[in-house]
Amino acid sequence: MASFAAAVRDGADWLETDVLVSKDGVPVILHDSTLERLTGTAGRVADLTVAELDRLRITVGPGDPQPIPHLTDLLDWVRAAGVHLLLEIKEIGRPEDATTIGRLAAASGADIEITSFYPEHLKAAHAAAPDLPLTLIQGSWYARDPEGLPLAAVAVEHVLATPERTRAEHAAGRAVYGWIANDSGTWQTLRANGVDALITDAPGAARAWLDQQPTSCGGSA
Repeated sequence: MASFAAAVRDGADWLETDVLVSKDGVPVILHDSTLERLTGTAGRVADLTVAELDRLRITVGPGDPQPIPHLTDLLDWVRAAGVHLLLEIKEIGRPEDATTIGRLAAASGADIEITSFYPEHLKAAHAAAPDLPLTLIQGSWYARDPEGLPLAAVAVEHVLATPERTRAEHAAGRAVYGWIANDSGTWQTLRANGVDALITDAPGAARAWLDQQPTSCGGSA
């Protein structure tokens, strides 16, 4: 949670995070499916109950060690902060988990966009939360077909965000987000190529750079 607060203080218009699900079906906020890098404890998120996950502490990032947030914790905070959230559903094993994530996101009243590399997760979340926009993530090493999903946007690895690709997506009515963009050279290329938003690990630097440009390409998540 300290990282989200720091990003907003640094000028991020949007936030982006990943959601995984505990063994007993509770969505939690963590990037890695395994726990060792972020908590120093061996194991997988999907193999532990939420009570077991609650006893762990995240030991990287700003501030003191902190508990792993539940999705509902973040949704409450995002709603109060008034920021837009890209909520990425990671690779999960049970279709009902994506349904739960969609239902909680819709019920929160927060400004949320559901994202994923996996069309099946987007479909399940969309069934539970038909009013929330959907974004398909694509990388140079893994890119699934949208499979007819009503996408509001695509989030593509920066090397895929060519002028031709951006024009095609815009013609289809979809916004384009470029990731991960962490330096001014990449920001400049993406901006020149017409992307609508930069997804970055460096929100403060990206905000300062964008504010110096004649026009902005959108929010930095």
